[in-house]
Amino acid sequence: MTEKKQDSIRQLALAEEAKFKSKIVKIPIGGKEVEVEFREPTGGKKGAILHESQKIVMKGNEQIVTIDTQTMNIRTLIATAHDPATGEAIFSRNDFDTLKNKPNSWLEKWVKPALEIFGEKDVEEEVKN
Repeated sequence: MTEKKQDSIRQLALAEEAKFKSKIVKIPIGGKEVEVEFREPTGGKKGAILHESQKIVMKGNEQIVTIDTQTMNIRTLIATAHDPATGEAIFSRNDFDTLKNKPNSWLEKWVKPALEIFGEKDVEEEVKN
C-alpha cells in the first residue's frame, strides 16, 4: 500500500504544472531605460551553467573544484535576459567574450537581477560544499 501511495505522490508531482519565475527590470542603456525580462532557467540549464563555470585548481596534491564567478555571472546573464516584447534572448553564447570585457559597473546592472532569478543563494551554498 505504501508503494501505491508513493506512486500517487510521484504522479502528482510530475504532472503538476510548474511555473517559472520571471521579473521585469528597467536597465539604463544609452541614456534611456529599457525593460528586460529575466527568466528562471530550468534545473538542467542551471546545472550546465555551474558545470561550465567550474575550474579545477591544484592545491598541493589535491584537486579542488571552484566556481569561476565571472564565467558563472556571464553565463547566467546570457541564459536569463530576454526581450519582453519578443520573448527572444537578448544575448547569445557568442557574446560571452564581449560581455566579459565590459566594465564591471556595466555588468553589475545586468548580472544582479540575473543572479537573483537564477537563485544566487543556492549557488553560494553549492560553492561552500
